[in-house]
Amino acid sequence: MKKPLIHLSIYKTESSKVTSYCVNKLGLKNIFELNDKFEGKSYLDKTLKNYLVNKLLSRYLNPNFKPSTEKLIKTDFSKFFKENKLDVLVTEDIVAVMNNNSNDVIIHVNLDSLKVSLYSHDFQILNKLKKMELYA
Repeated sequence: MKKPLIHLSIYKTESSKVTSYCVNKLGLKNIFELNDKFEGKSYLDKTLKNYLVNKLLSRYLNPNFKPSTEKLIKTDFSKFFKENKLDVLVTEDIVAVMNNNSNDVIIHVNLDSLKVSLYSHDFQILNKLKKMELYA
């Protein structure tokens, strides 16, 4: 089994901030309304996934920089990889991680356990990533 090059997990209280952001953004009164809407649940999942990936990248690329929750939610990490000519796959399927040999970077996100891991066949990818700027 492949080992992640870097990984991160967050606490439920931190994910609650993302949930609150989504409730406010969609103009809902509470989390129950968010769960009642199919778009609400998918929006929350997408937002939480984006938050986790950005949190992992910001923690690794610049540990002294503490971006706000809103900045972590709104930053488009895929643009970061495209600008640096890296092919990235973000998936919730661990089998896709194990069977993938084509992407430069594979990011596995587990929304249930609030964990995210970065995999790559290029062990120098971390050095390359450290030279790049996520928040320009």
